[in-house]
Amino acid sequence: YGYRQVLELVQNGADAVLEAHEAGTNPANPHWIHVILEGSCLYVANTGAPFSDEGIEALLSSHSSPKRGNQIGRFGLGFKSLLRLGGQIDITSGEAAFRFDPARCRAELRDRFNAREAPGLRLAWQLDEGRAEALRNRFPWATTVVCTEIKADGLLDHLRREIEEFHAEFLLFLTVSVSLTLDSGGHAMR
Repeated sequence: YGYRQVLELVQNGADAVLEAHEAGTNPANPHWIHVILEGSCLYVANTGAPFSDEGIEALLSSHSSPKRGNQIGRFGLGFKSLLRLGGQIDITSGEAAFRFDPARCRAELRDRFNAREAPGLRLAWQLDEGRAEALRNRFPWATTVVCTEIKADGLLDHLRREIEEFHAEFLLFLTVSVSLTLDSGGHAMR
């Protein structure tokens, strides 16, 4: 999982699209997943079902996922691959807007529990309204937007390659039609 951030986020988007389709929500909206690598940020937006309370709780846990049925992800590990990127993770999903800050989380847990090591995705904070609005305005068609800051050395080039080499055949295994747009920094692909 450590080097599959784009694939994992596209799979999560596909699962959200499938969930919305099966629930009959957003029937007039096309099923879209849009991936953009811009500057030091990876954005993935989709028109699927927003995170449920159970889904948000699963992000805060290890090896937990509310996904069932035809959905791809079931083990709750794919999202955790974002830790490898080393930065904050901002999410808007439906009415929810929150931030994972792995460095802050580790520091807080170490201080609170006098622990030597601590996980980076056990705490989340409400996202500043201005930041949440900026993400929503950037992708006004999206139900969910994930923006991950890339701080780890060498991973910007890795993500660019992952986008450029993404296998479009992945879409053949989805049970609903999805339009996938990948942009590795000026190279939009469909």
